[in-house]
Amino acid sequence: MKHWEDLNLKYKVVANINEDKCIGCQLCYTACEDGAHQAIALSEDPLNRKPTIIEENCVGCNLCSLVCPVEECINMQRRDDGKEVLTWKDRTLAGNIPVTFNDPLAGGLHHWVPEPSEALTKKKPLHYKSN
Repeated sequence: MKHWEDLNLKYKVVANINEDKCIGCQLCYTACEDGAHQAIALSEDPLNRKPTIIEENCVGCNLCSLVCPVEECINMQRRDDGKEVLTWKDRTLAGNIPVTFNDPLAGGLHHWVPEPSEALTKKKPLHYKSN
């Protein structure tokens, strides 16, 4: 077992949705949107209910595959080649760790942080029924 500071920060695993198996229930989208990294997108086409992965946001947490009712529809796929290794301990010793939330070294630059006032005006996802 490794300590957290010795884990490889370059290790990259992301979700992959098998379009042939997907039934379009969008449970993965709801779970990721509400409880994870907002890494699943819905199509603009109302006839296409199959979601897609936003790889820049996906951290491979596996939540989407856990809530998916279809066996082996969503799996995690490794994206790094395993050759590059960088640990938090390495970064700390090199002095290149983030010091603020907005620091580019903090990562997560693709994540959108809304202003509280925008929460009342945010468009609902296409699959929500409007009144």
